[in-house]
Amino acid sequence: MKTLTAGQIAELTGGRLVGPADLTVSGVGALSEAGPDQVSFLGNPRYRRQVLPSAAGVVLVPEDFDQSPPPARAWVVCADPSAAFSRVVAEFAPPRYVFRLESIPPQ
Repeated sequence: MKTLTAGQIAELTGGRLVGPADLTVSGVGALSEAGPDQVSFLGNPRYRRQVLPSAAGVVLVPEDFDQSPPPARAWVVCADPSAAFSRVVAEFAPPRYVFRLESIPPQ
């Protein structure tokens, strides 16, 4: 099973880490369902109230999110948390197949 630290997630996404860099996660989840070993994100302001009660170990938050993370959790402050989350998801679930288009020689 692949794992990433909060520090690696900040580096991967180009975000700024707030919290412990050595916090380890092994998957992704929705704010309302993620556990301490998962990454989540705040992509829509209407879900702002779910960030602090969430159990997610690492949450990707926008630059205007000004609350500090609780102990043993981390925020990665990003310009675009949704795009950053897509990069993290790709790390945990890379595409299964790579298709190659090869030209057919003329006959």
